[in-house]
Amino acid sequence: EDMVRASSINVDAVKIIEGSANVTQLPDIFTRALSISLNKKNGVDYLDSFDGWWADLHDCKEKIPFSIPKLNYVTENGFARKTLNVLIAATGRGKSAAMVSLGCDYIRRGLNVLYVTLELSEHQITTRANANILDVDMSEIKLIDREVLKNKWLEFLKLRPGKLRIQEFPTSQITTLQIRTLLKELKQKEGFAPDVMFVDYINLLNPARALKGAQSYYTVKAIAEELRGIAVEHDLCCVTATQTTRAGLDLEELSLSDTSESIGLPFTVDFMLGMSQSDEHRDANMIMC
Repeated sequence: EDMVRASSINVDAVKIIEGSANVTQLPDIFTRALSISLNKKNGVDYLDSFDGWWADLHDCKEKIPFSIPKLNYVTENGFARKTLNVLIAATGRGKSAAMVSLGCDYIRRGLNVLYVTLELSEHQITTRANANILDVDMSEIKLIDREVLKNKWLEFLKLRPGKLRIQEFPTSQITTLQIRTLLKELKQKEGFAPDVMFVDYINLLNPARALKGAQSYYTVKAIAEELRGIAVEHDLCCVTATQTTRAGLDLEELSLSDTSESIGLPFTVDFMLGMSQSDEHRDANMIMC
């Protein structure tokens, strides 16, 4: 309907330019042009929205569940779309491993996943994903016969999994603008729209906004706000990670004050999950969340 109205306005404007119509029609043309909106919906009419919010209340697509029951319990069945969620752990305590594991769980469920890595290479992330999906040890994957791995791969494809796209960027060399552009290009050129986007990890990004002389508090907070904006714009769930402060390196239970660089990060995100691993946990191959 708006396209028809816009075409009519264009025709009337051309007539004025050609001299076949009177310029006194300009106010009417401007009024009609301003009434055309690019937005499909102008907010929610609360008094007329019962059916809409009832459907949203029971829409399973709004939440993306975990394969771990207790995490589903504390999050009321998983991360929500249009949210920013952060894993926090000390250096080398499994942030990337946890995100790769989550990503593999999601594609098993038929969801599309985009993994943006700013630290590990595409090859390293792919190797970790292969070990998870094919259920083999990373140290042994090179030793397994090609046909054995191929058969495992074909069995996995029978599950009709979602797609996993891994994109590597140089450390600390890009802003959230490049991620926004990547999402648009994947959608336009390949028809790929992720349900979940991982950014490994947030402190290695730069904000798109110019923050001259800004402290790390404002820088990381700005990145978090922009990532969350991308999640809202593209109707996806964004998961990233950050490190603990030096004081949090050996803690078994983390608090928000143990966030490195910027306490503005937990003030911005929707959900934050602390991960720690004592020597006993490491020997038992466990991580405490």
